Amino acid sequence: MPDRLGDDHAGQVVRVRGLLLNRHAGPPSDDPVQRLLDLPGVLSVDVVDHDRLELLGQRSMDTAPPHWGGLAWLVAGAAVPDGLLGPSDILASWTADRRLVWDDHPGVDDPTRAVKMVSFVRRLDGLDDATFVERYLAHASVACRHHGMHRYRQNVVATGSPVGAAPDAISELSFASEDAWRDDFYLASDSRAAVAADVAGFLDRRTTASTLVTEHLRTG
Repeated sequence: MPDRLGDDHAGQVVRVRGLLLNRHAGPPSDDPVQRLLDLPGVLSVDVVDHDRLELLGQRSMDTAPPHWGGLAWLVAGAAVPDGLLGPSDILASWTADRRLVWDDHPGVDDPTRAVKMVSFVRRLDGLDDATFVERYLAHASVACRHHGMHRYRQNVVATGSPVGAAPDAISELSFASEDAWRDDFYLASDSRAAVAADVAGFLDRRTTASTLVTEHLRTG
């Protein structure tokens, strides 16, 4: 088993805010991603990677584009100025408790090669909050044993969205390259079955959705 996890199976917990953005968010005359990244408190913006969605088919996932175009992560309390995004540009927003579960190669990503998947996790019907969170966080040890991504984050949604529906959690799985996505998504012959058996205890596959994104990090 890779030596990635601490005793609590998670890193430091940070409260963040997530904004799910429409495909054409921001004024057409400007780069909306860069305008967001220039704002104080914006951590990153994930943009749907339409050129690589076919890679999802290698994992028997839906390759159709999602209904959204971007996912912005902000520190809790950060605000987006009036006029930068219109009411129709924000499809949903929420606060979440974010954990960097592991990062094997901090600061060395090549964004042109890296493959990042975000999964909007929905809980099983009838599962209470505490049980869902416990099972979701415990999944980190299974992910560590059976997935080969170099970075893994878990985000447990703390407050729902005043507009649109918020997921119960958002998982971020980052692979160093397309080769890593193909070769290391599952590390052993029994990995696919082991992961499926574990998530069956807390995740609703019918309503959980995943897609590939390009991650744009704030540099200032």
